[in-house]
Amino acid sequence: SNVAAPLLLSSCLLPILRDLPTKGSLARTLLLAVAVSCNIGGMMTPVASPQNVMLRAALDQAGKQNPLTFFVWLEVSIPFVAVATVLLWLILIVFSLARGVP
Repeated sequence: SNVAAPLLLSSCLLPILRDLPTKGSLARTLLLAVAVSCNIGGMMTPVASPQNVMLRAALDQAGKQNPLTFFVWLEVSIPFVAVATVLLWLILIVFSLARGVP
């Protein structure tokens, strides 16, 4: 889920964050990367987050002609998630370099 995954990953990052300098922005960049990447990953499958399950149920109730199957969802989400992940990586690099990450 989009809530549980960042909490678990943040606890894995704590030993790394303790060793980083307090004045640098690398710690903020890492935490931001975890939060946003978990949201991107939560869009990947229909069961990854409650919002996806609710959207799928609403579309089924609307009487859509072609049902939104798991594989149809993946056909749409995999390219989107791949592009979003690369864009996130580039954005974090640009902002980290602009701030002068040590």
